[in-house]
Amino acid sequence: KGSHTLRLQFIHGGIYLCSLDVRLVATVIPSMSTDETRIEAQDYQDFYDRTPLVNDWGGCYRGDGVDKSILTTDPTGGECFVSGRTNEWLEYEIFVKVEQ
Repeated sequence: KGSHTLRLQFIHGGIYLCSLDVRLVATVIPSMSTDETRIEAQDYQDFYDRTPLVNDWGGCYRGDGVDKSILTTDPTGGECFVSGRTNEWLEYEIFVKVEQ
């Protein structure tokens, strides 16, 4: 329970990332419910990007150097990352709650 950091590190480059589905599976505390959360790829809190230029193709809302673009193939209509390169990473803050 509590606040955690989820780091997604790209081992190989050339991926397309739209969202992550995170599911909590209770194995230690049986009374804890399972819960699924969708994290949109562009909602990261921290990152490491090997290309220093701002690569914000297609009018995405963050101009911080992470390679991203709006892709019509994203089923949620959101942003997707284009060209996650080897050893780049994104971090997301997640909060796990416990049922009372």
